[in-house]
Amino acid sequence: MTSETEKKIDRYTPAAIEQKWRERWASSGLHNTPDTSDKPNFYFLTMFPYPSGEIHVGHWYAFAPPDAAARFLRMRGHNVLFPMGFDAFGINAENAAIDRGIHPAVWTEKNMAHMRDQFNRMGAAIDWRREVVTCYPEYYRWNQWMFLKLFEKGLAYRADAPVNWCPRDETVLANEQVINGRCERCDTVVVKQQMTQWFYRITRYADELLKFEGLDWPERVRVLQTNWIGRSEGAELAFPVDGVAGEEIRFFTTRPDTIYGATFMVLAPEHPLVAKITAPARRSEVERYVASARNMAEIERTSTAREKTGVDTGAFARNVFTGERIPVWVADYVLATYGTGAIMAVPAHDERDFAFARKYGLDIREVIKPEGAAHDHLDAPYAGEGIMVRSGPFSDMRSEQGKKAIADEAKKRGIGGPSVTYRLRDWLISRQRYWGTPIPIVHCERCGAVPVPYEQLPVVLPRDGLEVRRRFHEQGARKEMAAGAAVHRRRRARDPAPSVHALHDEGAARSRRDPLRRARAALPLPGHDRLQGPQDVQVAWECGDARRVRREVRRRHSASLHDVHGSVGRWRGLGCLRHRGRAPLPATRLGDGSGGSPASWPA
Repeated sequence: MTSETEKKIDRYTPAAIEQKWRERWASSGLHNTPDTSDKPNFYFLTMFPYPSGEIHVGHWYAFAPPDAAARFLRMRGHNVLFPMGFDAFGINAENAAIDRGIHPAVWTEKNMAHMRDQFNRMGAAIDWRREVVTCYPEYYRWNQWMFLKLFEKGLAYRADAPVNWCPRDETVLANEQVINGRCERCDTVVVKQQMTQWFYRITRYADELLKFEGLDWPERVRVLQTNWIGRSEGAELAFPVDGVAGEEIRFFTTRPDTIYGATFMVLAPEHPLVAKITAPARRSEVERYVASARNMAEIERTSTAREKTGVDTGAFARNVFTGERIPVWVADYVLATYGTGAIMAVPAHDERDFAFARKYGLDIREVIKPEGAAHDHLDAPYAGEGIMVRSGPFSDMRSEQGKKAIADEAKKRGIGGPSVTYRLRDWLISRQRYWGTPIPIVHCERCGAVPVPYEQLPVVLPRDGLEVRRRFHEQGARKEMAAGAAVHRRRRARDPAPSVHALHDEGAARSRRDPLRRARAALPLPGHDRLQGPQDVQVAWECGDARRVRREVRRRHSASLHDVHGSVGRWRGLGCLRHRGRAPLPATRLGDGSGGSPASWPA
């Protein structure tokens, strides 16, 4: 005879069984984590999803393994904090709201409610009391707090920069968001524009990032980081522009020993001197070239496989070491974002310069020879070390010694000196959009950029912000958008504050449960001893907590991490891009009330 228990489990009915246990877990507070406990604390943080409306299979793939691991640690006796939240700012919600004629806050709240329900049906062991939502003022006030701290230290600053601009989304794009010259979201052709932007001065930490002592990193990762930072030693010098009073071309070179072989100069198309020094007869051709080159991707411009192109400006610079007038060209293989955006071209000892000089019939002069005689004609450039020749008083000197000797001579003459530069660039954080953290700076006509007082935080997004955005762009403006203001000591001020890039939210989101004791004691949060976001590390460093930063970096990066980004696309051969709506959705699998079956897909 079949027992009652055997009848109950004869068929698994998710709608009946899982709902019961979800309600039981919620009523008992099973997943709630106390602030204090006799058990060892474990802060288990996973990525916060963007509230795009549905939890797609990529979310399941990212959240199911951490959920299982958090449960395992609880069963092993840990007090596990497994929080969840929503990376809720960004251009996707803003565009969706405009298309639907609603406010992005309304769209985002609706999606978050739906995704919470999906997480609950999944049975995830989340402590929802600790939810973090990056578009709530009580959250992004701390983004603004961090910004002001960095601003006080000179680590947040405003400057003009060439940016990738999407005409449809009307926003700045990062390089990785430009695919084959088009916006990755809407496939619109991206154009380059010169705009005033906010930056974080991360280059100040370039040398620190090259110190690997105590880090058990694979050699491949060390090489990648070293190349990303791109530290180069050499000299920065200046050649005056012939016939243009007061103008000079400053440039960085890793090979000052080859300065006697500099037979022409090259400026990046974005270089501000291009417009100033171009000869009238050459102006039309130069402007056409500059307009074309500015819209090319940097990776395309610097490709070694691509034929080099350029235009003569008709201007000349004076090589201060040889005394010769050398022509100044504009070429797309020189980038405004590396060094000074200008180079001295030494075609005999650089492959790119050699190919360029060959193509345009420019002089090629050997000034470094390997052991042996000098050559009157070169069939290929020589980029190695050797003996300096045709180099005035520096001839017959070893090139290694010549680098220092030339740099020291430039310093003595007051035209330059030894210098170090980096391929790493400061982080451009501002975006010309509404739906993001307002930058807490008042732009006063008399005082310039004035920080909003801490006691006036947060600077809250205006509810009519989308209408502000429409008016700005209907008028053809490409300026920062009004996103809240504060009164500056009885003086009239306006605040065209752009919003902060969403990556700022993501980094800061990892820190909300982790106050730095001395730096932000006001945060009423439990003290799990972990630094989580890049802003945390920088703020801690600037607040004098350097020892903790070093300890935390070593701890964090010595761990073995599994990156699930892109894995879903490889799994089942899918181009799983959430912003293009191509991610498979598990909603149909939830139709039977089961959260467990989609959670098992990645396995």
